[in-house]
Amino acid sequence: MSQSFEKLLTADQKEVVRKNLRELSVLDQRKSVGAFALDWILILATIVISEKFFSPALYLLAVLFIGTRQHAIAILSHDAAHYRILTNRKANVWMTNLLASWPLFVQLELYRLSHLQHHQYTNAPQDPDVIYQKDLWDYQFPMSAKKLLKIFAMDFLGFGMIANLKRAARYTMDAEIKQAVKKDTDQTKHGRLAFYILLAVALTVFGGWKLYLMYWMLPLFWVLPALLRLRNISEHYGLSRVNELKGSRDVLCGPIEAWIFAPHNVNLHLVHHLYPSVPFYNLRKFHEVLMTIPAYRDGCHSNNSYFLPHKDSVWKDLTATTEEDKVEVIA
Repeated sequence: MSQSFEKLLTADQKEVVRKNLRELSVLDQRKSVGAFALDWILILATIVISEKFFSPALYLLAVLFIGTRQHAIAILSHDAAHYRILTNRKANVWMTNLLASWPLFVQLELYRLSHLQHHQYTNAPQDPDVIYQKDLWDYQFPMSAKKLLKIFAMDFLGFGMIANLKRAARYTMDAEIKQAVKKDTDQTKHGRLAFYILLAVALTVFGGWKLYLMYWMLPLFWVLPALLRLRNISEHYGLSRVNELKGSRDVLCGPIEAWIFAPHNVNLHLVHHLYPSVPFYNLRKFHEVLMTIPAYRDGCHSNNSYFLPHKDSVWKDLTATTEEDKVEVIA
């Protein structure tokens, strides 16, 4: 439990939270495996349908859709960084590497180290996200809607992936990071190398390079970076950050926005930061519990949409232009 949030609760409220936390932190491995299976089935089915009824318009839709499912398995990789996928930690790492991290060219162990530091020092100077984003021109919020649209357009042109690769390279060059992550990566580096070799061999033997480039690499470079950016800035930017409840946000969006932009309940990011032991499939239930507590219900920062023209959309927070708009926005 978050210590600072706990101070706001009465004894009875603490007991309610702790009781539900114990129950909702229990892993249901079937739901984790089912989420992986569904995302991959949707990806493969999309490829089959696009190829069978191929047209430029259908292919474009397929690329966009697959990008959203790549984002979905990236979210599952995030849960794996908290060991919230399988009860066996080694199995948690290996299954996630095979089905998410390695296909997305991510090292789960390196991501975990960065992400846990982010949780420990959220929005503080030691937060890796703050360290690597504070001086970047595209992370200075609020900004004009025109500028933000330009940034997303650059992501769709491939510049977003280039920026992500540069950031990852800068992070891995840190001597302390290298040393800290070495033990974990040593355990999986041979498996990672074997994965990419076998993938290349299989694509060559079965003539799959064209499909791989069309339906995996293009969404990875074209669609995924924009989705990752949206999630990143929606989680901690455009907020006052005056306290823990104002340092992350929940986005209570509709099912269509959630499916496209926030798979696996990643829109409930404040809940996750306060209680990272709760797996993705229980976040909504735990959010309902927290909303019965006045300190959370009245003090949390939540939005009703990412892009829809609501007064309290994330887009409005990020593009505030008047002093009235900026009341809840970090300078």
